[in-house]
Amino acid sequence: MKKLIIRLISAALCCFMICASLTSCSSLRSTDKEQETVIKIGDYEVPYELYRYLVLNYKLQFQDKEDDWNDSKKAEEMTKEINALVESSLRDFYAVFSLATEFGVDRENPAVNAAVEAELEATRNGYENQKAYIDALAEGFMNHSTFELLQTNAICSDELYYKMMNDGAIKADEEYLKEFIYGDGFIRIKQILVIGESSNRVHDGTVYIPEESHSDEEAKAIAELAHSKAIAGEDFDSLVAEYGESFQMFGNKDGYYICEGYWDDINNDAVFALEIGEISEVVESSQGYSVFMRCEKENGYIDKHFDELRDKYTEAQYSLAVEKRADEFEITTTELYDSISIKDMSWEADKK
Repeated sequence: MKKLIIRLISAALCCFMICASLTSCSSLRSTDKEQETVIKIGDYEVPYELYRYLVLNYKLQFQDKEDDWNDSKKAEEMTKEINALVESSLRDFYAVFSLATEFGVDRENPAVNAAVEAELEATRNGYENQKAYIDALAEGFMNHSTFELLQTNAICSDELYYKMMNDGAIKADEEYLKEFIYGDGFIRIKQILVIGESSNRVHDGTVYIPEESHSDEEAKAIAELAHSKAIAGEDFDSLVAEYGESFQMFGNKDGYYICEGYWDDINNDAVFALEIGEISEVVESSQGYSVFMRCEKENGYIDKHFDELRDKYTEAQYSLAVEKRADEFEITTTELYDSISIKDMSWEADKK
């Protein structure tokens, strides 16, 4: 889950002037095709440039299956999977704007615009010249306009989070939080995570890439072996050290203290179905193949890490609010969407 960080930015008048001159440069302008609507999320029109940014980044997850694009059935399956990932990302993206408007955080507000412009200028100033800046954006399949939109969303997200906290939309008074965290609101989980070739390493930054990569079948077999040893009574911490591939679990005998909404739905449902001392079956998710064990919480750990757990709770509540709004959107596609071949889409082809 993305860590929310408040941005306290004051922008000087000169910053506006510099950024205004940058945006007016022809090399930073989007083409007509890049601005064309490819899909609608509720009433929000998604430009092709943002759709392309998501598609090309998600395609990277399938780069080990490049030859599969030549198989029509496999290509169709990968296209559906990429479109599903893109749709989910767009729902969350525009849910932030929708909720932000509801809570009085206007993306067109001068203060928001000032923060965005300051971020853009600070980023551009990190490069030798404008060409170097544009080339750096292209490495991430972005143009200036897409980067600006992403920055606007990030700033609105931060402001929305704190607005919801201050307005009480996220209940966070200390008495309630103590009852929630020390009570049943939080559980303690240990995880053996094994990643395969299809695991979403972008989604979960806690994994490392093993010296010898696993196929999905190999990763599942390793997880199943670890599971069989765990249910046979072998020490779970030792199995984590032997088979686990999560940075956050290395040498971590405390495990994770989490609440509903902090993890993705698949892993969330799996761990909250466990009783204390119970070990899950092998759980397949975008992270990889996991074996979980629910453990008894320790009040001493909660005492020491209360502020951290409070942040986990408030971030999870924010995430749940965004997900709820995202689920409410209806999606409609355009003729441009129907004409796009994800298989053939590339940055180079678009820039010819």
